[in-house]
Amino acid sequence: MNLLRPLPDVVILGAMRSGTTFLHAALQQHAEVAATKHKELHFFTLHWNKGLEYYRSQMPLRWPRWMYRALFRKRPIVLDSTPYYLFHPEAAKRLHDVLGAPKCIVLLRESGARAWSHYHHMLTLGCEHLGFRDAVDQERKRSTFESACPELDPAATGHMLYSYTARGFYADQLRQWWQYVPRDRFLILRSEDLFAEPQKVFDQVCAFLELERMTLPGGLPHNARTQSPLPHFMRARFDALYETPNQDLFELTGISWPRKVSSAEAVQGDACL
Repeated sequence: MNLLRPLPDVVILGAMRSGTTFLHAALQQHAEVAATKHKELHFFTLHWNKGLEYYRSQMPLRWPRWMYRALFRKRPIVLDSTPYYLFHPEAAKRLHDVLGAPKCIVLLRESGARAWSHYHHMLTLGCEHLGFRDAVDQERKRSTFESACPELDPAATGHMLYSYTARGFYADQLRQWWQYVPRDRFLILRSEDLFAEPQKVFDQVCAFLELERMTLPGGLPHNARTQSPLPHFMRARFDALYETPNQDLFELTGISWPRKVSSAEAVQGDACL
């Protein structure tokens, strides 16, 4: 066991297409954070069978506490960011068994806009050939652990790739996680707030992680791409689909989207990822 590669203190759980790339990149720039070798390690989802030593090998080096004290520096916290963790049915228990109760950050984007962005991401990866309405109609059949996309990592299943609408039922996912990791270990944020006021939201993240405030640098990476507006008939369908789940989420967390998110806003948000 390599004690110089400690396991994570904080995990960005998700959601996919909700600003996690930007937040991970911002935290990487912080002197008090040491991130894993790559974003999206997928250890608690796709690569669980590789074992703990594989996971530890992906961690950054961190010296013993006395060395940082000698340099008058704070020992950095270790960060893992994998958006699929929030949605995967086994990730919460697996993470708890290995890490106990790390601090967890969740970014939640309005579910319809998130699904539309997710769909375009699959188009870009070459894993989607259906129109959006057909992809949503066939989601239940396609988003299984047995289906896959040959063009992508063979470990990636249909459950990960084609879960366009299912990932938007956030309250159910949070309750699953809170069975294993205490609720007070979570910081839950709206992606739209990160898009609109990134410094303000990043300050909240730093306070939650007990980090010194840092001014965000320019040039942070985004998963931005140009896409057409969400079709109006799909917006109406999503409004109906998520009305009750979004009320459930509000009662659970206080997070809501008080007015309907327009197609233009969905595209604008994607440019901020």
